[in-house]
Amino acid sequence: MTSKRWFVTYVMGFYGPRGLYPIAGVTRAKIVQLTSILKLRHFDTVDREMIREALLENANTRGLV
Repeated sequence: MTSKRWFVTYVMGFYGPRGLYPIAGVTRAKIVQLTSILKLRHFDTVDREMIREALLENANTRGLV
């Protein structure tokens, strides 16, 4: 288990504008908001994948992906 702050940086490294797998429109604020909405507690790889699914779903509904 890690801190929420570290987790947000970790997720940005994957899906942020300069990340390994960038997703359009991803911001730190959006990731923090999703961690609260999804009620994430462990901040691990499984949680990162849940964030990814939510970001992709959001991007698809807006026509960004």
